[in-house]
Amino acid sequence: MGQCAPHIKGKAEQRKVAILRAINELALQQSVSVDSSMVMEIERSGMMAKSKSKSEAFLSADGVVVHAHIEEVWIDPKDETLYVWMIKD
Repeated sequence: MGQCAPHIKGKAEQRKVAILRAINELALQQSVSVDSSMVMEIERSGMMAKSKSKSEAFLSADGVVVHAHIEEVWIDPKDETLYVWMIKD
């Protein structure tokens, strides 16, 4: 699991940091090197904007590739910390 308190650069950066922390946590658990990618789509319509993202992590150890995905993302309403739960596929 990764987490990030509110970020000065906004929600997108907060999510990115939380995802990277979750990936690094998986890497520490399995002693692997990490290569990750993130695709973010932002739809704008006048003053309204929606964003959705797809994040994938590719973890490799001794030539073996381990895939992981985001299972759930939530924000603590008390302090606006964003949590990302990633699991290995």
